Amino acid sequence: MMKLRNKFFIAGGILIVSGAAISGAAFLAGAGQHYETAEYKTVDIAAENIRIMAEQHDIRVVKGDSIKLTYPEGDGMTFSGGLEGGTYIAEYKRKPEIFGLNFERTKNYMDIVLEVPEDFGGSIDIYTDMGDISCSSVSGSMITLNTDMGDIDTENTEGSLSISTGMGDVSCDSVSGETITLDTDLGDIEAEDADGNINARSSMGDVKIDLSGAKDDYTVNGIGSGSGTKKVTAETDLGDVNIGYMR
Repeated sequence: MMKLRNKFFIAGGILIVSGAAISGAAFLAGAGQHYETAEYKTVDIAAENIRIMAEQHDIRVVKGDSIKLTYPEGDGMTFSGGLEGGTYIAEYKRKPEIFGLNFERTKNYMDIVLEVPEDFGGSIDIYTDMGDISCSSVSGSMITLNTDMGDIDTENTEGSLSISTGMGDVSCDSVSGETITLDTDLGDIEAEDADGNINARSSMGDVKIDLSGAKDDYTVNGIGSGSGTKKVTAETDLGDVNIGYMR
């Protein structure tokens, strides 16, 4: 994890301010709030590409027998989904608020889960404004994972990959694709057994990449033996950069 003292001071200050605002809102809402019982609902999908946009929820992408989207119903949120030109687009939003407060909440927190088959070859586009995203044993032509605040974890993923978080860590294990983009404004990036043309950037955090191939297979930050056909860029404004090779 990050060892720089300034980074923790800045992150701590942001969390304190955010926590105070959230606590204040929760206190105001508590008097009239009632809790619903959330239950999972599943939608079967037939589409070439998938796009999911959600508010304040963790999202998991996993391997399944077919394309299915499972989400909590009855937790103060509304769901809409439909096919648009070969792309299934789903939106998961908070219900309209009264005086800035939503009085329908659940006592249990439930993830949104997307299942895709092993041979899925389309694009997957996932976004949440606040929540973690994980992607495991999935392939696609282009996989985009984006959260404003949360960690992103991937493993055993094949296909061009674009990962971005405003505040959170990025962790990858056994990922390969023509292009792999890893980006965080405040957090660490760690990729193990990664292969492809890689661009990793953190504004404030450490960047550690263990490449699948040998040193001669890559040109790193413009430096290589001349035979390295795969380009790797790894940089941070405040932190350490470490590049390793698995062969």
